[in-house]
Amino acid sequence: MGSIPAANPAPFRKPHGARPALIVAASLLLAAMAVIVILAFTWPQSPEPARETRWIAVGAMEELTVNEPVLVQKHRLYLVKLESGNVIAFSRRSTHLGCSVDWRPDFVFGGITGVFRDPCSGSVWNSFAGRLFGPAPRNMDTYPVMITRGQVLVDTATRVCGFGYEIENPPLFCTPPTEYRDQPPLP
Repeated sequence: MGSIPAANPAPFRKPHGARPALIVAASLLLAAMAVIVILAFTWPQSPEPARETRWIAVGAMEELTVNEPVLVQKHRLYLVKLESGNVIAFSRRSTHLGCSVDWRPDFVFGGITGVFRDPCSGSVWNSFAGRLFGPAPRNMDTYPVMITRGQVLVDTATRVCGFGYEIENPPLFCTPPTEYRDQPPLP
């Protein structure tokens, strides 16, 4: 019998399509994107331009009623006009979990009608931001206030810790009252 000739396979040749070029282009694009992301996070940022003033007008004295907190939503704070004519500005942020505290004028707690209440932890403060109940570690934080020509100005850049903060372990995001007293108020 005769032999069957074996097929001669063609030698291996590199593919000549667009696929290798596409792989190289995608690799270069990913490398360039990685360099851009790294530079974006490590490039020195220009400092924020200094504001001329930290004091912001938040309302008029004539709009405030004695012992009735008023919410200033834009700046996340409450204003309370005292019988003495002074005004106190309280941070709306809870001193426990940081949730937004609500003024509840009809809520009765311990014989007191009208309290601030943290819906997250159940902490309760009176209308002067004194802690009455709950896991909140201190009174509500305050902002410095200044009255000029009938306008209430609040230094929203300085949040002063409410009474009851821990000296050994100071809370974040507020200035202990002793440190704030050492700073002169800005006009």
